[in-house]
Amino acid sequence: MNQNLVTLNPDGKIFTTSLLIAEGCALTHRTVIRLVRKYRPDFEEFGQLNFQSSVISRTGSGEQTEYALLDESQATYLITLFRNTPIVRHFKKSFVKAFAAAQREIARLRSTQLEPKWHEVRQESKRLYTAMLAPVIEGVKLREGKQASRHDYINEGLLIAEAVTGERKGGQIDTLTAEQITIRNDCIRLDAKYLAQGLSYQVRKRLIFSHAVERTRLLSSVASEVSK
Repeated sequence: MNQNLVTLNPDGKIFTTSLLIAEGCALTHRTVIRLVRKYRPDFEEFGQLNFQSSVISRTGSGEQTEYALLDESQATYLITLFRNTPIVRHFKKSFVKAFAAAQREIARLRSTQLEPKWHEVRQESKRLYTAMLAPVIEGVKLREGKQASRHDYINEGLLIAEAVTGERKGGQIDTLTAEQITIRNDCIRLDAKYLAQGLSYQVRKRLIFSHAVERTRLLSSVASEVSK
């Protein structure tokens, strides 16, 4: 639960949602969001209250659901409005651990981003994507008689992100270590090369993932030797 309970934005803000809190406390989301709306002025003493909508799948059909985005103070206040059942007490512990872990991650990221090497490989990553991979994507599409779409760029970016982190999710680069960004840069080079060669998505994915795994193993081995 801890890993999925909170989200850390690239700008360093931590938040959770009324959906996750309802699930963790074994309550209906309707009950939880009703409390948020009822006591909205109280929540907004801790900061602006934001809402989003998403299609939530229930019994095979999609239903549009509005949920609240909550920072640590707002989420803590919400939980105080619940009865202190065993499930809620267990969730409180998971909640505290999740936010503490996220705070440690923020501290790690801030420390990492002070390193000159991090900025060097981060800038290189931007350059590689813009000057190497993007033109290849455009060239491949032109040969097909098409124009590159936003989806094409996103798809390649997600392929590379998944190879490095195991998650098919964008916007992660500023949460990576210098070593991970170095591997990402290798993957960008390889993707541009394989795209230009006309390799299929599945073949490129297999080759790039294999390289990322091997590079991660190698860098981990080097780091272990250095720390001895």
